[in-house]
Amino acid sequence: MFNNNSDNKQSTLTAGLPFSQACENNKQPILTVLQEELKDFKHVLEVGSGTGQHSVYFAPKLTHLTWQTSDVFVNHATINAWHNAYPAPNLYAPLTFDVSCDSVPVNEVADIPYDAVFTANTLHIMSWSLVAKLFQLSVVCYL
Repeated sequence: MFNNNSDNKQSTLTAGLPFSQACENNKQPILTVLQEELKDFKHVLEVGSGTGQHSVYFAPKLTHLTWQTSDVFVNHATINAWHNAYPAPNLYAPLTFDVSCDSVPVNEVADIPYDAVFTANTLHIMSWSLVAKLFQLSVVCYL
């Protein structure tokens, strides 16, 4: 069961929510890296937010950041369900982003340019051409 608490208490809020064991397994090691690598950044675009588990785990622990989730539209209900179970003031509802046909999504509510792009558990299931396109699109965030 998902554990979003630093004191390791199990939560019953996740009953019925889609669950990714990969996210559960790698959330803490990724957080350790992000705490160092993103310390000077302000607005992260998460590409391929999937279940939303990473976003609800990272956002409250990286309070200096705004965390913008994104994914194909079909995954938004799941991401929103996780956000509703574990809200954070610096966590934004998902924007529609399909690497195969979209440009980098804009968060018109925050109106802050992205200065970092994060993705996990995604590149290995994408075609090589889409991985390359994601890197090309990520450069747009810094221009």
